[in-house]
Amino acid sequence: MPVEPDLWDGGLILLGVTLQPGAGGMMVGRSWSYGSSRHQARGAGRNVPSETMLLERDNAASYLYRLARRDPHSPPGPVTLAIDLLERSDAVLEVDPSEVWGHGELVPDGVRWQIHVSNALDPERFDFTVAHELAEWYLKRIGIRPTDPVAKERCCDGIAAALIAPREAFQDSVREHGDDFADLAYDFRVTQTCAALRFGEVSNEPLAVVGPTVRVRGRAWRWGTDADVRRLAAAARPGLRKTQLTDQRRVVLMA
Repeated sequence: MPVEPDLWDGGLILLGVTLQPGAGGMMVGRSWSYGSSRHQARGAGRNVPSETMLLERDNAASYLYRLARRDPHSPPGPVTLAIDLLERSDAVLEVDPSEVWGHGELVPDGVRWQIHVSNALDPERFDFTVAHELAEWYLKRIGIRPTDPVAKERCCDGIAAALIAPREAFQDSVREHGDDFADLAYDFRVTQTCAALRFGEVSNEPLAVVGPTVRVRGRAWRWGTDADVRRLAAAARPGLRKTQLTDQRRVVLMA
């Protein structure tokens, strides 16, 4: 576990958040003030986190849930979680899409940090962007400065997934839905790709998500190279289950 930092020193700002009335007491277009090791496997597109890194991302999420005084069995969503984490800081939550570059970004503002998030994103991408930038802020607050930008983005993606779908809540959902990725995605308002990857991380069952890149999760299995995995996705093979995701043109293979 990381040494607990003073997360309130300096504070944080979230920009670009648009919520409907009743969602945490917030209204559209308003501003509110609140109180003061990755393992790279063969294949250029392969993203295979080690068991240590999976534990670290879940530990980071659990740590932030404790700081926010939230139950990981009932995740509130990344925006509410961010607000809870900012209760003791001098933070402002406001809509300002003109400040946004791309989906989102983390930028310094004097002694504070700002998270800029576009309010033009779909709900799944919006939530994930908030969680990703919150993860990046967390890394900065505990003094981690990854030198590899790709590794940093993947690390933040991993923490973001664990924030949106914490292990405890995801295990509860798996007990209800099994490996129905559409239902799992619905429960946590994420894409089916995110749900499938999280399923492999939490259940440790070997699976591969095949799309523009090949990403594998779960315990070690004889996947081979990216080209090997794509061949397995293209042709049926005894012992492998193949699922076509319905929200994106991707295939999940489960061993």
